[in-house]
Amino acid sequence: MQDLNFIEQNVMSPYKEILSYETLWALEGIKEKKLREYFEHYTPSETLYKLSEDPNHFGVAKIDNDIKEKVDEFLSDSLANEFQNFSIVVNKSFQYPDKLNKTTCPIGLFYYKGNLDLLHTKCISIVGARNASPEGIKRARRLSKELSEKGFTIVSGLAKGIDTAAHQSAIENNGRTI
Repeated sequence: MQDLNFIEQNVMSPYKEILSYETLWALEGIKEKKLREYFEHYTPSETLYKLSEDPNHFGVAKIDNDIKEKVDEFLSDSLANEFQNFSIVVNKSFQYPDKLNKTTCPIGLFYYKGNLDLLHTKCISIVGARNASPEGIKRARRLSKELSEKGFTIVSGLAKGIDTAAHQSAIENNGRTI
């Protein structure tokens, strides 16, 4: 029984981390900078625990106990229906890329689908306006194509506009994209 308690206390639960992460971002009045500082040192679940000890430190007047339940309900439905065949990587886990920890604002976790090994290739980000001009879209596509041809993996968000154009161009030109 003691071994089971050790495991429960020391093994990272992906669902617990997702729930903690999404709960933290759903809190009203949370100070993003303070939260990101904590993600440099703690997992999302550890951060949520520390927040519950001192909500004012994070800029939150109080923690609404219903919010975690609402996020849990949403995640349960979403994971069962919409978000299948994806994985997560939690900061402080062995899979978390060193490159992300060296950024100005490391994230607590990220969702992914596909080949995580692409994070270890030559990567370059192409990001920009969601409501991009036709000229901006054209430039993003051309830049993505040229960089893909030179062996770069194109990294971008999934927002419409420049981000989408960069991904589409990389795929159309047999490039790699994250």
